[in-house]
Amino acid sequence: TRKRRSMLCMIGNVGELTGNITLIPDASPDDGLVDVYIASPHRLTHWVRVLVRLITRRPQKDDQVDQWNGRRVEVRLKRRENYQLDGDVAGECSSLVAEVQPGALEVRVAAPV
Repeated sequence: TRKRRSMLCMIGNVGELTGNITLIPDASPDDGLVDVYIASPHRLTHWVRVLVRLITRRPQKDDQVDQWNGRRVEVRLKRRENYQLDGDVAGECSSLVAEVQPGALEVRVAAPV
């Protein structure tokens, strides 16, 4: 269990979006894991480090970003907040569970070049 006061929490299993936009670095659709990306910037300097991290795709010292993965992830909030699915607001919740169900979806990945 990890506790954070965060500004952003993303859960997914795909690292890049169309247009070569990195959403969750190192996330892979075929590794059997759900990835969690949490940004907790509280000062202007933290926000700058998070921005540099997103642009360079490299962690910055003390950038207030954590990334973990696992087969099951549960997020609990102190109060209800909006959540999004694929970029669209889907509702409000105070807890959310994401987990991998092996074999539930066939994923095709291009062969390495």
